[in-house]
Amino acid sequence: MQATSILIAKHDHVATITLNRPSKLNAFDTEMIQSLGEALASFSHEEKTLRCVLLTGSGRGFCAGADLDYLVALRRDNRVEEFHRLLEGGRRVVTFLRQLPVPVIAAVNGPAAGGGASIAMACDIRIASESATFTQAFAKVGVHADFGASFLLPRLVGESKARELLFTAETITAMEAYRIGLVSRVVPAEGLPAAAVSLSKIVASRAALSLKLMKQSLIRYSEEAFREALDRELEAQFECFSSPDFLDRLESFVRKGEAGFEARGASDEDGLG
Repeated sequence: MQATSILIAKHDHVATITLNRPSKLNAFDTEMIQSLGEALASFSHEEKTLRCVLLTGSGRGFCAGADLDYLVALRRDNRVEEFHRLLEGGRRVVTFLRQLPVPVIAAVNGPAAGGGASIAMACDIRIASESATFTQAFAKVGVHADFGASFLLPRLVGESKARELLFTAETITAMEAYRIGLVSRVVPAEGLPAAAVSLSKIVASRAALSLKLMKQSLIRYSEEAFREALDRELEAQFECFSSPDFLDRLESFVRKGEAGFEARGASDEDGLG
């Protein structure tokens, strides 16, 4: 695991994971998504000492989805196997987030787009700073919703609103995300770290067995449907990846540097899935 792609700190039974590619708004490549999966897998074996996991991003962003330059390179070179590893890595991450025996809190400090928004949605609780934004950006570049978005989003915001967000790929503010139930609270940007730590400490102080069993109960009857959704997303994503329209749209997107979406540098504001 490269030390720079994610940072891990543990204190008072709380493990904090910080996505750490700030110049890319924490957009992920295969290495980063696999590193995140490895970290979460290791937490599965720390049930006796771990009570809560806190997930956030470094710099101005939470996670801008997939690194667009990386996606362009994969598609131009037709690196299908590497694209498959990326998708499987994301599938592993969201599965671990749901199945960890402890609650996971996402502290969304900035843009969460595409697969980055999916990762936040797979957490048990989401709190956001006032500067956070959320984008189901997949349709912007001709890809399919992934990392469980097609399953998770309708269950959080309802079928109609989920379809609107997926089909329009429009960005919503933190307050709109709160209004529709995507996040449970919004705090001032400067207050997010303290609010996230405070919430994680409260959760970590509760009875470990109760938390574990309640989390299991909350996901128990939906796990088969979740796996089916992930299978369908993977199949559809490969169909999109093979389409000429995908490369055309992606290259055009990167070329134009569309405001609010391109995850290429520190001046950008959002990303893609």
